[in-house]
Amino acid sequence: MKLTINTKRKLKAGLCVAWGCLKSRKGYSKTNRKACSRFCTTHYHIDQKERRPYRYWYDLKKSNALAKGIPFLLTFNEFIEFCDCTGYVDKKGIKKDDYHMDRIKNHIGYQADNIQLLTNVANVRKMHQDKKLRDQYGTTWDEPLIDVSDIVKVKNIDYSEVPF
Repeated sequence: MKLTINTKRKLKAGLCVAWGCLKSRKGYSKTNRKACSRFCTTHYHIDQKERRPYRYWYDLKKSNALAKGIPFLLTFNEFIEFCDCTGYVDKKGIKKDDYHMDRIKNHIGYQADNIQLLTNVANVRKMHQDKKLRDQYGTTWDEPLIDVSDIVKVKNIDYSEVPF
């Protein structure tokens, strides 16, 4: 989505400069006019996605992980390397064939050696399979399974052969 800027609107009006938007600018108040953005919050995020996609998605992934209490040890350079190798940023989304960044072992968190690229469908299947294994073996989400690779081999389930 390309952001169109209304060049006729004056910044001092306190409104977002995106075409057709009537929301007030992010951080705008009558006492704090200089320390605010040109856009409202919605258009600010759209602008950031266009101008700095790697930084935007890294910061969003990191803040969501920290809000859920998931360890996030992935550096920005490792994230860029992962995205360049897999095309994660270009094909990220919520449709069934779009990409998700998945944690191989959920209890470890986001680290360079613990992330993989999965489609949305494969990620949902993995989530349901992990839940079945946890229910069957009686562990909590915070503690690791005994040895997931052995359990998966016994049940003849191989995530690498998911047909998507």
